[in-house]
Amino acid sequence: MFKKLLTSLSAIAVVPIVGSNVVSCGPMTLSKMADRTVDTTTYRGYYAKPISSWSSGITMQSEDFKVLSNLVDPLLITDQYNVIKPGTAKPIGNGYNADKTEWTFGINDNNGKKPEWFDYNGNSMGTVKAMDVANAFRYVFNPSTTSQTGGLWSMMVKNGAQLDDAISELPDLDEIKGNSLEAKQVMKNWMTDVLIKHYIQVINPKNPDDLVDKNTHQNEYFDSSKVGTAGYPDGPSLTIDETADTFTFHLEQTAPYFDSLLTYVAFAPLPDMAIDWNSPTVSGYSYGRDYKSALYSGAYLPDKVNPSTSISLKKNNNYFKADETYIKKIILNYPKNQTPSNLAFLFETNDLSLAPISSTDTHSWYKYIGKGNNTETAKFGGVHDSFLGTPSTSFLLYNYGYKTNPDSKDQKPEDVLQNQVLAQQSTRALISYGMDRSKAAKFFSQELDSSKPSSAPSSLLRNVYTTPNLVSDNGKDYVEYIQDEYSKEFGQSKPSTSGFNPKGDGVILQDGSDAYKENDEFALKTITDPQLKQQFIDAKENYEAKMQILMKQVRKDSKLGENQTVSFNFLANGSDKTTLNPRLRDMFDSFSNLKNNPIKINVMESQDSGDYSTIQRTPTWNMMIAGWSPDYADPSTYLNTIGYGGDYGSYNNLTKIISKDKTTGKLKGNNKAFDALATDLQSYGDALNFANKEFDINTRLTSYSKAETLALYQKQFILPMFIKTPVEAPALSYLDQFTRPSVAYGTCFTRMSGVKMTPKLWTKEQYNQHKAEWEQGVTDANKPKQ
Repeated sequence: MFKKLLTSLSAIAVVPIVGSNVVSCGPMTLSKMADRTVDTTTYRGYYAKPISSWSSGITMQSEDFKVLSNLVDPLLITDQYNVIKPGTAKPIGNGYNADKTEWTFGINDNNGKKPEWFDYNGNSMGTVKAMDVANAFRYVFNPSTTSQTGGLWSMMVKNGAQLDDAISELPDLDEIKGNSLEAKQVMKNWMTDVLIKHYIQVINPKNPDDLVDKNTHQNEYFDSSKVGTAGYPDGPSLTIDETADTFTFHLEQTAPYFDSLLTYVAFAPLPDMAIDWNSPTVSGYSYGRDYKSALYSGAYLPDKVNPSTSISLKKNNNYFKADETYIKKIILNYPKNQTPSNLAFLFETNDLSLAPISSTDTHSWYKYIGKGNNTETAKFGGVHDSFLGTPSTSFLLYNYGYKTNPDSKDQKPEDVLQNQVLAQQSTRALISYGMDRSKAAKFFSQELDSSKPSSAPSSLLRNVYTTPNLVSDNGKDYVEYIQDEYSKEFGQSKPSTSGFNPKGDGVILQDGSDAYKENDEFALKTITDPQLKQQFIDAKENYEAKMQILMKQVRKDSKLGENQTVSFNFLANGSDKTTLNPRLRDMFDSFSNLKNNPIKINVMESQDSGDYSTIQRTPTWNMMIAGWSPDYADPSTYLNTIGYGGDYGSYNNLTKIISKDKTTGKLKGNNKAFDALATDLQSYGDALNFANKEFDINTRLTSYSKAETLALYQKQFILPMFIKTPVEAPALSYLDQFTRPSVAYGTCFTRMSGVKMTPKLWTKEQYNQHKAEWEQGVTDANKPKQ
C-alpha cells in the first residue's frame, strides 16, 4: 500500500523519487532526516507554472525569474546583507547626480574579466557593452516585443511617456503596404526604432557611421528626418558613451530608490540580436521564444530543458564571477501537485532542497513543529524560520466601472446603480466596518493561530498596502510613518464619550491586528448627516446600533429605499473551491446577513484558474481579491497602482466613470454620483505627485504616508485583507539562507550565484549561531561610511 501511494504521488508530481530515502530506507523519520547528508553542489527546486519567455526584456512573471535570474545578470545585485552592489554594471563615482535624476554606470569586471554573452551551449558571443543597455531600451519600448516591462521603463526615464505617445501615433500594420506580414512588420519596427533612437544620446561613438540610419529617410508613411524637431524630446532618456563604455539613465523625476530597481533583470542589457529588426525570426518577440533563441550573461546556462516537466541549469565556468558560484547544478521540477503537504513530502524524498511548512498543512505542521507556532520549541530541531520571499499584500479591489458602457443596449439600470453605490465612501466604510476579514485570512493562519482565542484576529491579517521592511530612514520603517500619520488622523480626535472605539493607536496597523472592523473613527468620518453622527456617538458600545446608523448613511448617499438592497458579485478563483472559497463565502455571507443591510455580496466562482483570468477581463464582477508585491524599494511601487490611471486601471475601471480634463488635468465624475469619488481621487493623486517629487528621504516617506492614509483609511479606495504566508515562515532547508538576500524588491532572491548549501539540516544551535553572525554582518555592512 505504501509503495502504491508513492507511485501515485510521483505520477501526480512528475518528480522522480527513485533512490530516495523513503523508498530505500522505509518511512522518513525525524532522526533519519536530521542525519541525512546531501550534495551541496546541487539545488533542487520547483516552479509553479511553465516559463512563459526566455527573454529578460519580455517577462515580469515571478515564476520565470526562478530561471532567468540565474541565466541573466541584472545591472546591480543585492548581497546577503541586503546591500546593493555591482552586477553587470558598476557605478561611476557614487553613481548619481545631486538630485538623483541621473544615474551613471560602467560595465563591471572581475580582476579584468568582463561579463560576456553566451549561447545555450556555452560559446562566448562577445562581451557585454554599454550599448547593450541601449539595446534593452530599444527592445522594451517597441510594442512588437510584447514586453511586460515597458511600463516600468516609461514610468522612470525622462520623456518615457512622450515616447510611448509618439509610438502610438505610428501607422498600424494594416496601413502599411507590403508583400507579406513579415515585410510590414520589418517596416513598422524600423519606424518604431527610429523614434526610439532619438531618445538615446550616443557620445564618443567608436564608429560614427554606425549611427547613420541606413534605411531611406523619406517614405509615404513616415518622415524620419523630422524626428528630433518640435514635439520630440528636449533631452535624452539614455546616454551612452561608447568609447568609455558607460551609460547614464536620465529620469523623469528624483528617484532615490532607482538602484533597487536595477536589481531586476527587467533592466538587464540585451544583445544585438534581440533588436536586429531586419531578422524578425531571431529578434523582437522571437528572441527568447525558447531557450536556444536567447543569449545569457549569468552564472548558469541551460542544461536539460523540458518546461512541461523540469528545467535544469548548469554552472557557467566562464562566467566572469564563476569563483563566487558554489552551487554547480540547479534542478527545477514542475510538480502538478503543489499542495504544501506534497512539497513537504518531496523534501522528505530529497527531491526538494527547501520546503516551507505551511499553516494550512496540519499534518506536516504537527509532525515538525507540534502545537503552537514557535520554531524555537518545535518538535523537530531541523526546522527554522526562513525568509521565503516577500508575501504580496492581498486586498479587496473594487470594480467601480462595472458594465459601464453608455452605448451598450444590454446595460440595465441596476448595473449603473451598483457603480453609483460602490462610488460612495459610506458603502466602502460599511463593508470594512461590518466585515470580519479574519474569517478568510484564518484559512492561511490556522496553525499559526492555534494558541489564540478563536475570536482573535488572524495572525496574517494586513492593514496596510505597502509591505513592511521595504524602505526605512535611520532605522524607522515606512510602516511606522503610516502609523504616525494614522495616529494623527484618528487617535487625537477621539471624543470623550465612553465606548467610542477609534483604534487610534498606530500599533493597530501591524499584521495580525484588525484596524478596520468596528473602527468608529473610520465610520464617523463617512457620516455626513449631523443627526446620524450624533446618534452614532451616543450609541457608545452598542455596535449593532452603530451598524444600523451607518447603513442609514449608505441609503441616504446612494438614494436607496428603506428596504432596497444592492447585490455585488465577488469573483472567486475556481481552483480554490475547496480551500479558500468556503471561507470567503462565510465572510461575505456573515456580512450580507447583517440586519437591514442594504449591501449583499455574492460569491461568483470561476471554473478554474484559466477561466478566472478570462472573467477578470470581462465586466461581470464588482469585487475580487488582488495582490501586489514591490518592484523597487519605494512606497510608490504600491501607491501608484491604485489611483486614477494606475496599474490596476483595467480592473478598477475608474476611467469609465470619471474623466480627466485635458486642459486642467482635473478629475470629474461622468455624473454627479461619481463627483465625490473624483474629488477624492484628485486629492490622492495630488498627494502622490507631491511625494514623488520629494528628494529628502524623511520628507518623502512622510508625504507617502499621508497619501496612503488618505487612500486606505480616510477614503478606503481598497481594503487590505491578508498575506498568505508570514514574512518569515517555518521551513526545512538545505540552503544557507544567510548567504542569500532577504529584500522585498528585485529578482536577486531567486539568483543562486553566491548562495551556499549545508550538507545537513542545521540544529537549533547552529541556526542561531549563523543568524547571529549574519545579523552582525548586516549591522557592519550598513554602518555609515566615515
